[in-house]
Amino acid sequence: MNALPGVGDVLDEMIARRNDFRTAQRLLRPHATGPTASSLGYCLQRQLRDLQEPENRRPFDAELLRRFEIGNRLEEMVLSAYRASGMHVEPPEGDAQWRLHDEEWNITARLDFLLVWPPVKGNVKDLSEFYSEDYIEQVLFPIRDSLLAKWKGATKGYHSVELKTASSGSMKYRFREETPMFTHEMQVGTEMAILKRNPNQLPGPVRSWNVTYLGKDYAGCLTIGIHTRSAEEAARRCQALADLIKADTPWTKTPCECSKNGDASFCAYLEDVTLDTTPKLKKDWTITYTCCAGNGKQTRLRRGPQDDRAVEDWAEKMGAA
Repeated sequence: MNALPGVGDVLDEMIARRNDFRTAQRLLRPHATGPTASSLGYCLQRQLRDLQEPENRRPFDAELLRRFEIGNRLEEMVLSAYRASGMHVEPPEGDAQWRLHDEEWNITARLDFLLVWPPVKGNVKDLSEFYSEDYIEQVLFPIRDSLLAKWKGATKGYHSVELKTASSGSMKYRFREETPMFTHEMQVGTEMAILKRNPNQLPGPVRSWNVTYLGKDYAGCLTIGIHTRSAEEAARRCQALADLIKADTPWTKTPCECSKNGDASFCAYLEDVTLDTTPKLKKDWTITYTCCAGNGKQTRLRRGPQDDRAVEDWAEKMGAA
């Protein structure tokens, strides 16, 4: 019997259109076309290219858009718990996220969550606006009580949390190394640096800055605190990017940070993949990645789950079995 047509296509189209809608809404906000904290960890050449030639930015594929959508859904669930507890501090304009901006650098950042301890009763929103009474009583209130119990003894004041999702392989690595991804570290570092230069953009000083990783397909959760030295590195990168933009430096004249002599061994954000399938044994296939700036290459024999997934994706695109 033939399967129902179009279900997967409708899902992918829905996610893509939702992403386009959100992007269009963001572009209506002030400073929407400048650099953002979430991209600061990428190669400066890539950032300049994306700013100078936005029409040539690599589009998000269906897999990445699904990851974003999963992250958005998990974020909404966490937000509902913080709202119910009175710990979530919302901006005056009613948005769920605080926006930070530095005029000199012309860079913008958005905080996933600004929390306060101890909770403030006035922060508790009218949850019935979003949820049914049964859901509030049976889900949100028990979660609220558990959350408040776990926060007992926490440092008083404001705390920032960036929420990220990760695959099972990435979560295992994070648990082993207890280090954030560089882009996430620079994102939070930029938030810290902007606030240091513009302290009145939040209601008070932030006592801790954190990245929390949630496993999408692995029952794990890890929170990593970000050190103030990350703000120093982020400030250096913000200034370097601002100087390049101010000088109208073409992106083609900016050295690629993630490759030396075309070798992208230093890039942690490898993207496009090609294969040399000449060898008869798959284990001897050579796999070549392109660095995030699009210039450097890294070629190696297949190794580990990341390469296996890249091979599968390549085979699907090529129509191979």
